[in-house]
Amino acid sequence: MQPAAFRALATPAEFRTWAMATETVAARLTRRVIDRGWSGAGDGGHAFLPAIDDAALLDRLMAEDGVAFAARPEWADEPKETTSLSRRRDDPLIQALIDQGGACLLTRFAARLKDLARLPADLHQRRPGLDGPTAPVTTARGNNGRGLAQVEAARGRLVHGVRLTQGRVTDYRILAPTEWNFHPGGAAARSLAALTPAGGDMTDQAHLMIGLIDPCVAYDLRVH
Repeated sequence: MQPAAFRALATPAEFRTWAMATETVAARLTRRVIDRGWSGAGDGGHAFLPAIDDAALLDRLMAEDGVAFAARPEWADEPKETTSLSRRRDDPLIQALIDQGGACLLTRFAARLKDLARLPADLHQRRPGLDGPTAPVTTARGNNGRGLAQVEAARGRLVHGVRLTQGRVTDYRILAPTEWNFHPGGAAARSLAALTPAGGDMTDQAHLMIGLIDPCVAYDLRVH
C-alpha cells in the first residue's frame, strides 16, 4: 500500500482489514496483537503534552531548578505524553481508536504507522528550495542571553535551551521526550500498570508497549 493510501485509512475496520490482508512486517505484527487479544491492552489513559509557548517554556527550562525539571518534567502539575500517538491524535483513525479502546497497544501501533506514512510527504515538503515549511522548529529568544528551540523529533517533542554570556555558552539544557514519557508517573508507567494477565504473556505485551513509546536507550524489564 502506498503511504498516501495508508494515510487515508479512517476507521478501525479499515485498519484491521489492512492488517489481515497484508504480509508486511508491520501488518503481521499488528495482526499478532489482534489475534492474541492484546488490542485493548495497556490503556493507562492519556495526558498529551499541549502546545507550550516558547517563552514560557524557556523561563521554566532555564530557571534555577530547570535541571530538575528537565530530568522529571511536569506541566500543569502532571507528567505529559509526547509520542507518535500525541502527534497523530487528530487523525480520524487514531481518534476512532482512542474512542474505542483508549491509548492501548492497537491504538499506539496505528499511530506509529500513521507517523511513518507521513514521513515521505513531510520530508519532501522540507527539502530546500521547495515551498512549504523548511523545518518544524519553533524558537524563542529571552533576556540575559537565553534562547530555546522546540522540534517534533521521532520520539516526541525535543527542546534545547541555551544561555550565552559574552558570546560563550555558559548553560545548555535538553528536555528530551524520554523524560516526559518515562517519568515515574508518565505514559509508559501508566500503560505498563494497565497490562493484565488476562491479555496473555505480559512480558511480550510490555516489550511491545515500551517499544512503541520508545525510550531510545537500553532498558531492563522485570515482571513481578
